[in-house]
Amino acid sequence: MNESNEKIFKTTGLSEGKKILFYFKSYNSSKAVNQIINEHLINHVLPETINTLGEFEIYDSRNKGYEFIILNNNSKDKQYFSCMKDGYASYPSCNTRFNFSPEVMILVTFPRPLLDDWVNIRYGLVQLVTGFNTAYEKTTAMQSESRYE
Repeated sequence: MNESNEKIFKTTGLSEGKKILFYFKSYNSSKAVNQIINEHLINHVLPETINTLGEFEIYDSRNKGYEFIILNNNSKDKQYFSCMKDGYASYPSCNTRFNFSPEVMILVTFPRPLLDDWVNIRYGLVQLVTGFNTAYEKTTAMQSESRYE
């Protein structure tokens, strides 16, 4: 990591696991999450590199220093992450996205040490974004999140 990136991570708190970056955008889903996961497993991971850690399936990526991680918590919606491996960056992070509604997607970057706390991160982001959206019925968003608790 170059010096300016290291300074940014230290000053924003990312190095200490204190910050989560996110944004949301208009989204018209053309691919189901399971389809995206299958494409990644075929095209972007090294064959037969699966490891499991709790509810996470961890695959080595063809991109050196990265892993493709799937949260398989027996819900109908799986969650996937692209994460830097420990040791390849001073402050490894994970990226993911999920559908907030059929029209809105939330993209998230967070410190890798917080991966185990993903369910709470997602729930908190949904609560936060729901507070911004006065036209969206809050009970619908909260009902859709109940399957992740």
